[in-house]
Amino acid sequence: MDQRVVVPVGLLVLLAMAAGGTAQDCTAPLGMESGAIPDDSITASSYWNEIGHEPYRGRLNEVDGVGAWAVRTNTIGEWLQVDLGEIDRVTGTIIQGRHSGPQWVTSYKLQYSFDGISWTTYAGNDGLEKATMTGAPP
Repeated sequence: MDQRVVVPVGLLVLLAMAAGGTAQDCTAPLGMESGAIPDDSITASSYWNEIGHEPYRGRLNEVDGVGAWAVRTNTIGEWLQVDLGEIDRVTGTIIQGRHSGPQWVTSYKLQYSFDGISWTTYAGNDGLEKATMTGAPP
């Protein structure tokens, strides 16, 4: 059974996920920066129709190609999906704008699924969405 993380975005998102079963393990990266998560496990709703903007370019600190995943059109509802390959505990995300230009996400939600069909938006015990960020970098 897969666990997939989907991040609906505006322009561009790069993320790393931390996981683990103990307090010490909660900052262990899952492989979005190192490449331990394979390129074909990173998919997206669309990508800019040029080489160098593919979904797998949405890795933390990616500098190859244009150094970013970019959507085909800047519309609400675009997403980047990461198939972790197994059920794992995700304790955090990191997003980052494009290193070679002024492009970044201005808002996002973190969603997860155990079957790839039914999706749940991450929320805290109070029911409020917790992985939502709005605004631009300084």
